[in-house]
Amino acid sequence: FKEVNRTCCITSGFGCLRGSSPCKNRNEYMYFDGAHFTEALYKHLARKVYLSELPEEVYPFNVAHLAGLGPGPAILKAS
Repeated sequence: FKEVNRTCCITSGFGCLRGSSPCKNRNEYMYFDGAHFTEALYKHLARKVYLSELPEEVYPFNVAHLAGLGPGPAILKAS
């Protein structure tokens, strides 16, 4: 992500300022407005919790393992 401290739109409290347009490059932003992440960040986080095998990210199991669709516990991968 290129923009980690700024929002994708001009904010007014919680939400975009009425009449303003959101940024065109939303995939480069972590935050859409003052209260919500962008779709790009949600996808990134979802991939991490679903597939990561790093115990510092998913412990003791990732979602794929819990659903019976993937590799074993993250703790075993670190050993």
